[in-house]
Amino acid sequence: MLNKVLRIGQIVFFLVILFASFATQYHISNHTSDGDALTKFFSTTLSLTIIQIIFSIFILGSTLVEAHRLITTPYKSRIDGYKEEIAKKDNLLLAKAGSLMDKYNDLQQYQERETLLNYMRTFTLNNPIIHSSQLYSYFTKVYNDKTNIKVNYISGYASEEIDINAIIQSYYTLPNGIFLDINNILEEMKKLDLIETQNRFSTLQVDFQLEQSIKNDIERKIDNFNNKYGHLVKDKTIEQLAEVDSCLLALFELCFEINYKIVTGNDCEDEIWSLSVFDDETDNILRNMKRTGILTGILKVNEHIFRNEGNSSKKGRIYVTRCFELNNQNYIIILSLLPTIVDFPNWRILVKNIGDEFIKNLKPDLDMLYNRVVE
Repeated sequence: MLNKVLRIGQIVFFLVILFASFATQYHISNHTSDGDALTKFFSTTLSLTIIQIIFSIFILGSTLVEAHRLITTPYKSRIDGYKEEIAKKDNLLLAKAGSLMDKYNDLQQYQERETLLNYMRTFTLNNPIIHSSQLYSYFTKVYNDKTNIKVNYISGYASEEIDINAIIQSYYTLPNGIFLDINNILEEMKKLDLIETQNRFSTLQVDFQLEQSIKNDIERKIDNFNNKYGHLVKDKTIEQLAEVDSCLLALFELCFEINYKIVTGNDCEDEIWSLSVFDDETDNILRNMKRTGILTGILKVNEHIFRNEGNSSKKGRIYVTRCFELNNQNYIIILSLLPTIVDFPNWRILVKNIGDEFIKNLKPDLDMLYNRVVE
């Protein structure tokens, strides 16, 4: 409102000046012979015509600007209103699109889990030596001083008369030094496995000295790991033992398993299951404190075979784990097997083939799922 008054006052001011100039010019034209001071001043100093032109331009310009504003303001307000309405509709559309995308993702995740459950059921029923199958998702989070591995139960299936106690949710926490050191050992082991695979299937053999150097490096790192962290459990009383010590026991057993394979060239069987890491009482307490087979399976990724060494009715049951990734999510499958499978000739090869078969046959089912979603 104030701006409008000022603009009108400006135009009025210029009009007054313009009329004053015309009045002055009229006065001069009628009093040229009188020789008064006003006539002499304007006739000798300034040209009234120039003054009139200048003020006329100012007035015309101000008038045009104000006329343009008066004409366009209602339309501008209306256009701004339309823009605001369009922006609101755009935001609403984006919100609905986001909600629709969330529902689509939820539907896809539901279909994925249904497909996995159906596949697990079929796979378990078609393999007589498999008693049950359990699927978990897992997340690894590294903090300043520790690493957390969170495991969530997704689904599972068990044959008739088979009891399973699934872990609904669990955390495995390790100090960063321990987590990094065990992963360095496993990374070296992956290099060794790659060399052995290449030597087995390729005519181009890897230098024996390189292979032996990696083995020596792994053995050295295992010795360092045992010496560096063994006292963390040995120095504790029975009452001081905690879940992290249970995880440490699993890592010491993993180191023994790796070292045994390097030295003998074979997988350890009863040796790992009868292994005494600390003393019988400590080992027994730690093995029953937390179920660590999942932890070792996650760290090994490809395959982990272990036996239930607890005091429950499931003692002696054989398990095999395999990790895989689906839709940017990490999963681990746990298959429980017939306990007497260890009596079969080459039973480890049989178990390994079961894990390979599970992953191999899973892919076509998931491809069919994604094709249906796309369609």
